[in-house]
Amino acid sequence: MIFSINKIIKNKGFSLIGVMISISMIVVGVVSVITLTSSIFSIERMSNNKFIATLLAREGIENIRQIRDTNWMIIQGGSSSASWQDSICPGPGTQTFYLDGSSYTLTAPSSPSLSFERTVTADPCTPVTDPNAVGATPPPPIKVTSKVSWTDKGKTRDVELTEYLHDWMKLP
Repeated sequence: MIFSINKIIKNKGFSLIGVMISISMIVVGVVSVITLTSSIFSIERMSNNKFIATLLAREGIENIRQIRDTNWMIIQGGSSSASWQDSICPGPGTQTFYLDGSSYTLTAPSSPSLSFERTVTADPCTPVTDPNAVGATPPPPIKVTSKVSWTDKGKTRDVELTEYLHDWMKLP
């Protein structure tokens, strides 16, 4: 009987220190999982915004390229007064295009309604006098830059893409 009482006394159960260590390990694990989940959602939102901004910047360049290609179709249709730079370069210097509804204008919209702000610039715009004249040198390429900005957690972020448009179509 004495042997079994000593065995019971030695196996009293968990100590208070052991319980506290176990609880602190569980708390650290749960806090780590919550912090990791929060970080993943934040990174996913930032990545999604950057993806959208990149697509908007590409769309800005594509719209200017479409204006150039439309100008070429007008020239091929027989308009001798048209230039591939028309509507892209209405004057010398840098031109800034703003999206206003479904078209681009040279004036900034009065109240931007999107969380992304897109600005497309064409530089340098060199006027073309007569591209078909004998000995005429082609104008330099137009540097088209599309910049999309947005605010994320109080910090302004942006994506900027650049492409050069050339006088790629030579008339016969």
